[in-house]
Parts: sequence; C-alpha cells; structure tokens
Amino acid sequence: MSKSKAWQEAPEAAFKKPSQEQRKDALLRLATQMFNQRGIGGTKLDDLADGLGIRKASLYNYVKSKNDLIYQCLMRTVDIRCRIMDQALLHDGNAIAQLQVYLEAMIEFLWGAERLFPIMVFYEYVDDFLESNEGKKALKVVNRELDRLVALFEKGQADGSMRAGDVSVLIHAFESPLFCFSRWYRAEEHPPGRQIHMTLADFTVEGLRARH
Repeated sequence: MSKSKAWQEAPEAAFKKPSQEQRKDALLRLATQMFNQRGIGGTKLDDLADGLGIRKASLYNYVKSKNDLIYQCLMRTVDIRCRIMDQALLHDGNAIAQLQVYLEAMIEFLWGAERLFPIMVFYEYVDDFLESNEGKKALKVVNRELDRLVALFEKGQADGSMRAGDVSVLIHAFESPLFCFSRWYRAEEHPPGRQIHMTLADFTVEGLRARH
C-alpha cells in the first residue's frame, strides 16, 4: 500500500511533485472524485487533465486509456477493502463485531493521516467498460471480495449476532452510507466528514444487530 502524502494535498499541487508515485496518486485521487460526483460516463479525460493542470496527452504516461484508469481506481479500492476484511476476520468476536471493525477501519482510511482509501461506487459501470478486458478483470476481483462480505453476513445470521433478512438487501443497506457519501458531501457545507461517517456507521451497525 502506498505511503505517499499526495492524498493530503489538492490534486493539482500533488501532481507537481517530483515523485512518479505522488503524481500517480494525485491522478487516481482526482479521477475517483470525478467518477463519484459525475459518474463514469460523465467524466472525460479532458476534465481530468484540466483538473491537474496538464495536457491530456500527458495522462497517457500514467494510464493507457479511460478503461485502464477506471480499472486502476477500482483495484486500489478493492485492495484496501481486502486488507481491511483480512483485519476484521482476525478480530476475536462474533460477526457483528467483525463487521464493526471492518466499517471503522474503512472510515479510518478515509479520514486518517494517509487518506489512502478512494471511494468508488461499484454499481455504476458503463457498458463499454463492462465489456472491456479491464472491466471483466475488475468484476472478477470485485465479486470475489463481495463474496467474502456476503459470507460474513451469513455468518452473522448463523451465529445470531445479525438480524435475519435477505443478505443482498442488507449489504446494500450497509454499503450505501459509506460509498454514496461522496455524492452529496461538501466540506464547506457540512460537518466534518469523519463525524458524519462515524454517525452513519453507528446507525448501520445498530440497524444490522440482531434483536433478542
């Protein structure tokens, strides 16, 4: 996992750093923000180049195509989610306790010192990406990680720590506050993001907890 500090800076400023890693981080950060706010179909490479203060041609030093850019953003997200799930499953507790560890760790990546966790809305792919080689590879990895989350929910229902219900519906309820957050959050208009996210996390966990 990268330890670059570029994620703490505005993308245009970070992209001026001498390190190739820092410039790549800045590119992926801005791309993720644009994908979240505008959708994948509504984000153009020209907009990304303008946001970084560079020519569009310079982007191809870091990505092969827009599909490659989407793929790299997704893989960074999934890699971090995978590491967090590994950490949560090592926690000595029932499934709802492990889910809380998972959720709090993701929030820490969002708002901690490194700010390395890019939010990515997985469900809004455009057809040309789904049909591309990058899209097919990405979906295999995303689905494999989603299967682990499904297994955790099923474990919670089996051990009695989580409420009964359709697991796919409960997972959507669990993920929506986390991944849709960037759609509406604006730092200048709302309370601190960490505060909002922790409140949402508390509501989410309590809503999933089994009632005895």
